[in-house]
Amino acid sequence: MIVRRTLSSPAPPKASLRFAFLVLSLLVAAPRIAWAEPTPRAPKEILARDTAATRLWYFGWTGTYALVAGANVALTFAASDPGLRAVGRVGAIKAGLGLLATAVLVPPALGPLPCEPDTAESAVARAACEARIETRLAASADFERFGRSIWPHVATATVNVAGGLYLWLHDDRLGSALISAVTGIAVSELQIVTRPTIARDARPPPTLGIAPTQGGAIMSFAVAF
Repeated sequence: MIVRRTLSSPAPPKASLRFAFLVLSLLVAAPRIAWAEPTPRAPKEILARDTAATRLWYFGWTGTYALVAGANVALTFAASDPGLRAVGRVGAIKAGLGLLATAVLVPPALGPLPCEPDTAESAVARAACEARIETRLAASADFERFGRSIWPHVATATVNVAGGLYLWLHDDRLGSALISAVTGIAVSELQIVTRPTIARDARPPPTLGIAPTQGGAIMSFAVAF
């Protein structure tokens, strides 16, 4: 005698149904959550954060270029090997150009806040102070946008490739030329990518495109500097 057992799946518990309903609700609400705007910051707060970050970046890289230039100048005069003197000479010129660039291209956000709107004596003075802060913030955004554009990459590549070619063609040091060019480009790119962009991100350029809709596909065509 064969006894057949019919296996039936038990009904899902209420906890599982509640969990599934919660996941479904989150998926439905996901577009609204994903596109929620962050809490806007006051221009004064944005500029203060940008100034603090810019000071650390600017003086850090200025000090780095000064130390590297000084070390290469010392190597140029102290080394007895002609090849080392050639490497030190090219390194001193490249670091000197980096130091000169930081001295000439001073970020607008480097200085203190132009005024304090909270201590203004009248509404007119407060509005004037806020306008000055907004002007400084816009200038900082433009400066940071230029600092992340194609031109700094072109300039650093040109200087380092030229230095490498000089070591190769003038001093016949192909190995040192390659090391100098690659190292210089890597350091310069690190300087570019570590540049603060707080003002730029807070004041982006005008964009042209289709705004995303809740639950729909995202299409955006940006016009960047």
